[in-house]
Amino acid sequence: MLKLLRQEGFASILEVIVASVIFVVTALGAFSSIAMLRSQGGGSTRELEALYIGKRVMDDLRGQVYGNLWASGPLSTVGNPYTQTITVGARTYTVTYSMVDTQVSSGYPWTRRMDMTVQY
Repeated sequence: MLKLLRQEGFASILEVIVASVIFVVTALGAFSSIAMLRSQGGGSTRELEALYIGKRVMDDLRGQVYGNLWASGPLSTVGNPYTQTITVGARTYTVTYSMVDTQVSSGYPWTRRMDMTVQY
């Protein structure tokens, strides 16, 4: 077999160059695709962490639902919006929320809706 390859010539220099160019182009495409997927994954991690920060603030406020805090403090509609800065590791999140009075339907007491924004 080796004798046959030597007699007919294995590959010309042009064939080797063409094969190398095809390999390099394919490898660059694969590596750039992998790099783009990794950067998008990092962004969704920050979004998910911001979501959990907002949920934690809401849970803290739910624990403060008492009659004396309803008219004043973080649950009141006076002094809106409220801002908190939360640092997790090296990342800083700014949570801004406001309470808005709403009425569900006639006959029911007024309820409050919370509008929240988490900047990261």
